[in-house]
Amino acid sequence: LWYWADISGNPRWKGLTWGMVPCHASGLAACTFHLFYNDPRLSAIVAAQAALTVIGNATCGLAAYRIWAYAKDADDALTPAQLSPKQLARLREKTVVYPEPVFLFQLTFVTILTSASIKYGSLYADVLFADGTGGEGSASSHLALAFMCVMLPTALNVQKWKLRSEL
Repeated sequence: LWYWADISGNPRWKGLTWGMVPCHASGLAACTFHLFYNDPRLSAIVAAQAALTVIGNATCGLAAYRIWAYAKDADDALTPAQLSPKQLARLREKTVVYPEPVFLFQLTFVTILTSASIKYGSLYADVLFADGTGGEGSASSHLALAFMCVMLPTALNVQKWKLRSEL
């Protein structure tokens, strides 16, 4: 999106990236809830996921409106069909495209690896919640760790886009 913003002359495309951050956090919340086997003590994560989904849908909608409004009013904003061969070449330079069989293999491999890691790795997650007495730990420790699983990657994602926007 950032390259397309530069090539098309419509900087509002960069705003779509920011609009998708709450959607990303929502997905992390869903994965976190499932990582801990839908523990009822993590119901706050489900509520956070719902809120993040609503916020993400609203921010993506607002970003899409801003893209449209800018393109409608700008004489020099481009659509993909209007790109010159030089602009297309520049866009292709910045885009990594794998042959379909390679992409499908990578997607399958990463999906299987991630699924196995979550399924079997979560069996060992109880160690993180142990309270030292053989119990399962408190609800607050579960919730704190779950929110950390959502907020830490989201904060890193925000930092990445903030640094990119300062270039």
